[in-house]
Amino acid sequence: MAARAGRTHLWVLIEHPGPWPASAPDDVLPRELSDRLDSVAGLIRVVLIRRPNNRQVTAPTCLLAWSDGIRHWMREGAAESYDDLVDLPFETMAAGLEPSFGRSRRTPFFAVCTHGKKDACCAELGRPIVSALTTIPNADVWECSHIGGDRFAANMIAWPSALYFSRLGADSAVEAVNSYLAG
Repeated sequence: MAARAGRTHLWVLIEHPGPWPASAPDDVLPRELSDRLDSVAGLIRVVLIRRPNNRQVTAPTCLLAWSDGIRHWMREGAAESYDDLVDLPFETMAAGLEPSFGRSRRTPFFAVCTHGKKDACCAELGRPIVSALTTIPNADVWECSHIGGDRFAANMIAWPSALYFSRLGADSAVEAVNSYLAG
């Protein structure tokens, strides 16, 4: 399993309450935004996120996270609509330049794939992990659309370093998050 995950430098995580179709994020985001993201050369990945047990989104949060494995930055902001994200400087962000969007973020966050319409294993194995992780104080946990590796479910990514964890159970996920938060 070592080195099996794809390489991504820029993560664009966009809050969407769901439900997520199997084709998400493509058929959820406005076509202009999807086309803009698809046109960017570089190691970029778009993922939909949502807070556990919260399906009310009035101003979607957008988390931007860039890491090359050594250096990293994160930004967090809200948009009035998904169309407001079209003009973000995705080309320069993919190259590692931190934008002025939102505010700088230092607090780690975790995304667990629960995208059941893409792969049932992700929902069946991911949702219990999300429940276990929400009991950890100071752990900012999100559900997310498909991040790949469904045969290794349950999967989680920890930012700012963009570490990928797979084949997690509730106990191993709690241990991984606690260890990550401890440094």
